[in-house]
Amino acid sequence: MNNSFKKLGKIVLVVFAVLALLFAVLVIVAVFLSPEGLDDYRRQAERGDARGQYNLGVSYLKGTGVGKNEAEAYKWFRLSALQGFADAEFCMALCLGSGIGVKPDGAEAAEWMRRAADHGHEKAKELVRTKLSPTMPETKTINIADTLKAADRGDAQAQYDIGFLYSKGIEGRIEKDDVKAAKYYRMAAEQGFMLAQHNIGCCYATGQGVAKDYAEAQKWFVLAAEQGDMEAQFNAGLFYYREMGMGAERDERKGVRWLLKYLKTAKRRGVDFTGSNPRSAVRIVEEFVSKTDPADIEKWDRELMLLLCECYREGIGLKKDAKEADKWYKRAVDQGLTDFAR
Repeated sequence: MNNSFKKLGKIVLVVFAVLALLFAVLVIVAVFLSPEGLDDYRRQAERGDARGQYNLGVSYLKGTGVGKNEAEAYKWFRLSALQGFADAEFCMALCLGSGIGVKPDGAEAAEWMRRAADHGHEKAKELVRTKLSPTMPETKTINIADTLKAADRGDAQAQYDIGFLYSKGIEGRIEKDDVKAAKYYRMAAEQGFMLAQHNIGCCYATGQGVAKDYAEAQKWFVLAAEQGDMEAQFNAGLFYYREMGMGAERDERKGVRWLLKYLKTAKRRGVDFTGSNPRSAVRIVEEFVSKTDPADIEKWDRELMLLLCECYREGIGLKKDAKEADKWYKRAVDQGLTDFAR
């Protein structure tokens, strides 16, 4: 390892030490600001609510109302982060970067920090833009040889880690190799590892490390989207809505369903709707609604009815319109769909 690499490593350790202190302050504030009790957090978390999972993680991290347990905190942060909750993604980055409840892993920390930034987390955006962006890939503290062995034995996390490292390359440690990156991403994706599913979808969509194949890209985006990956929801929507070719299925209704789910996730996560992806999604949804006969939606797509009702009611991707929401609610009731909140 050369001197410049050692210096970068020391710099990043200092950065994470500072971040760990910031982390402690942030979660203390989060606990004392929340009016809800631990029982409420647990009920929400066990129902799969991302905010409840995050709050329960904070409670375990600080020992508020429950015994302090960093590993349990990490577990709940991860469940929340896998749904795209930006605060939990930020906490994942800090846990992985500082070794809080989990073995330190700079590469995955970088990935979660970037995801938190993409989802609008202001502190994450600042860190990605300044201190961490050029150095986080070099903070990988695991033994690459051991991780490769674990990956080849079938460890999905190790496969994802190695894929990430090959996709970036680390001077003096591992050369950038898109083919190997795609290979390991696919290995992890085939075991259901959500981040790898999205990443291998991107590889097939762009031809990075594999032959370009839109049908394969679409397949992996949908699998990741079904697990709650927000970027995959957007990509799945585009692939269905547009005429992509190369074997990709075109189905405008499926495309709009995924884009509405993407917009719901984005709204829930506080994503800035002036960004290019939200603007594109909104434009497509508006185009679809303007050209589609409501009777066709009623006849063929009940899930889309529910999404349109909610999105008109809340102003998600469509101009807030109580009358339109009521129309779609009535249509849903007429179809026997009464098991959703009005």
